[in-house]
This record gives sequence, structure tokens and C-alpha cells, in this order.
Amino acid sequence: MKKMLLHVCCAPCLLVLLDGLKKYDVTLFFYNPNIMDQKEYQKRLQAVKKIADIYDLTLIVENYDNEVFLEKVKNFVAEKEGGRRCFICYELRLIKMLDYLDDYDFFATTLVSSPYKNKDKIDQIGAKLDSKYQVLNVKKENIDYAFMQTRKHDIYRQKYCGCIYSQKTKKTAV
Repeated sequence: MKKMLLHVCCAPCLLVLLDGLKKYDVTLFFYNPNIMDQKEYQKRLQAVKKIADIYDLTLIVENYDNEVFLEKVKNFVAEKEGGRRCFICYELRLIKMLDYLDDYDFFATTLVSSPYKNKDKIDQIGAKLDSKYQVLNVKKENIDYAFMQTRKHDIYRQKYCGCIYSQKTKKTAV
């Protein structure tokens, strides 16, 4: 069975993809320095841990350091949500995975499952970083399934992407 390292932005986005990943030996990778503040970060991490426990998945958690994110995007704070600031954020999170790729056949990210993210841009960034990047397909029925699972397992669903700049928009993320 091929081994996949899967970056996880949040539990609901993970649930969207889980059913299609059963054919792989998946290790979850939680690295999200964009999330503001520590309390919000912990809520999302605990939700991912809950899913990892339910589905018996290994979880790697990288250190939380919001300052890394803030430094990377400091020249793009005025960008609208979904613009260059977000592209920098996607890349920041995917780059961190490269340190672990020797043990995996390929890597991917749950960022592509959010209807509020630019899936094409995420896939471009992943492919540019390493040829081991795997494009994942997201089906509408999987999004509906994820909503049902968050209710069934009482999984935290955030109302915004995570960074201080996205807090202003407060869209419901999947």
C-alpha cells in the first residue's frame, strides 16, 4: 500500500477527503502557523486529533509559530481574501512537508477540499514544490458527508480560514 503524507488544515476538510483515501496508508500532518490565536489553533488541533483517533490514523503535529506566517505575509496584509497572501500561506504549509517526504510515496493537502480555497493554485504550488505532490479530487457529495460527520462526532467547525485577516470575512469553512 502506498504511503501518503496528508497536510490537514482542519477536521471538516479532512472528513471531505477521508473516504477516497482508504486505498493509501495515510499519515496526517498538522502544520498551520496561519491560525490566529493559540485558543483557535488548539480547537482545530483537538478536532483533528479526534478524527485521527476515530479512524486510527497517525498524526504528526508541527510546532505552532504564528510569527512565521505573519512575517511571510507582512507585505500582503491589504490583499483580499483568496489573493496572494493566501497563496503564500498555502506554500508555507506545503513546504514544511518536504522535510518528511523521504518516508512517503507522495503528499497532498486537505486545503483543496475547502470551497473557499483556490484548488488550482494549491495544486500548482504542490506540483512546483515536488513531483510527489498528488492532486486529489473533491466531490460535492463528500462535502455533504463531511457536514454530517461533524455533527455526528461533535467536531468543531470554524467560521473562517484561520488567519487574522480572514477573521474579518467569517465564512463558514468546510
